[in-house]
Amino acid sequence: MEDPVASYDSEKSTSSATTSSRFTSKSSCSFQEWTNERRGWTVTIGGFCTYFMMFGFVQSFGVFYTSFQEEFQSSAEATGWIGSLTFCLLCSLSPISSMLFETFNHRIVICTGIAICTIGILASSFAPSIGFLYFSFSVLVGTGVNFIYTPVQQLVTCYFSTKCCSRATSMVQAGATVGMLVMTPVLQCMVTSVGWRNALRIEAALMFMICSMCTMWFEAPLVITPPSDGPHNGDSDCFNMPNAIKKQNKSPTNSLHKIVDMMRTLKYWFFMSAMFFAYLAASFISVYFVSIGESVGLSAEKAALLISVLGSGELCGRIICGLFGDHLPFQRVYMLVISSLIGTISLMCAIKINSVGGMVAFAICIGFARSITYTMPLSVAIETFGAEKNTEACAHILLASGLSTIVIPFTGGKTYDVTNSYTVALWIHAMFCFLATNLFLAIPVYKRYMECRENKLTSLINQHADVYTLTDNLQSPPLEVPLEVPLGEVKLEFVQDKLSGEV
Repeated sequence: MEDPVASYDSEKSTSSATTSSRFTSKSSCSFQEWTNERRGWTVTIGGFCTYFMMFGFVQSFGVFYTSFQEEFQSSAEATGWIGSLTFCLLCSLSPISSMLFETFNHRIVICTGIAICTIGILASSFAPSIGFLYFSFSVLVGTGVNFIYTPVQQLVTCYFSTKCCSRATSMVQAGATVGMLVMTPVLQCMVTSVGWRNALRIEAALMFMICSMCTMWFEAPLVITPPSDGPHNGDSDCFNMPNAIKKQNKSPTNSLHKIVDMMRTLKYWFFMSAMFFAYLAASFISVYFVSIGESVGLSAEKAALLISVLGSGELCGRIICGLFGDHLPFQRVYMLVISSLIGTISLMCAIKINSVGGMVAFAICIGFARSITYTMPLSVAIETFGAEKNTEACAHILLASGLSTIVIPFTGGKTYDVTNSYTVALWIHAMFCFLATNLFLAIPVYKRYMECRENKLTSLINQHADVYTLTDNLQSPPLEVPLEVPLGEVKLEFVQDKLSGEV
């Protein structure tokens, strides 16, 4: 006969182990959230400092532009291609860098990028010709900055895929704007004092030291595997936290499947086409803004000072996106609609501007529009395609940005050479902004259309549910449709016809 006391103790022990396991599981989840939240802001601060040094240097290329041209007696077009190729590689190599940190990890790719960028800047200080700068400055610096830029941006979205996404990405992107405002006058003073070659050597040392220290903060989020519920015996009741903690790893093959899955949807092409046209207009301002100021009669000094006004407008826009981007009463994609619409109106009004006050107002408005264009796309992509595809979305957004820099010399510089005016170029890029506005608007319209279509298919399935109910003691076979398959791909098979054929 079974001892009731022993039976009671056994049941109590099993219940206690199950309760302890569930409690430990909840504690592990709380520990994971607590750790990732605090570590995420540490990564954000490290990204701000890294972007400050990296983009502060790259966006200050105009400081070295005149020095390169005077040193090597090169034409304006040949010298300008150094910066254009740098920005092109900075964005276009994002799919490659994404595959690398999917295979290895973020820190390895970032450290590699810091080393390549430092070598490129240092080698540029010994450049004997303009052709050497195409390799040392354009290829090495552009590749190195991309290996830093893409992993940092993706790592931030790993921590803030839903909550505080706009705030965190805006804070990191603000490092680029602040770096442009601070580093431009600093580098100008260095070039004037010690020459452009020594200025590059000092910049290489500073970038290596500061960015290398920031890599200590770049760690992937913790993923804790809790124990499964159920009875445990002996030592299996213990939950070892260190053994349950693992890094978030992904597979390159899985990443390729996600890319193919995104490209099969129409909203992907709407979004990427809109980003391409929006980046065309934004890059046009980056390259030709000073020249536009000079074309309306401003001196070179006043036109150069407008860059600070442009940067101030961008900084205000990034702060607004950071404060309110996660608390919008509408979808985030409408922020990109607003920025494209502001860009369209600003570029059209710039055609009639012929005064300093008008150029200041244009700089503030277009800077605000550019800040939204550069800050919100990643959070919009996460909202559109899902948080699990943030890596692939980030790479494709940067690819669109890189491709736009190749077109800019033709839509901006070539039209000016032919007409000796920026009127045609301003009209062309205003049209690009208008196209981006309509393509961004098409995304929520398409999403509503697909939702209505799925609702109709669901209603149709519910109305014909009796088709799968068989009487006369016959059991209907199950409808073998995976849960992952969209309703649009479900094909109804009438079981009655199938069974009648078998009889």
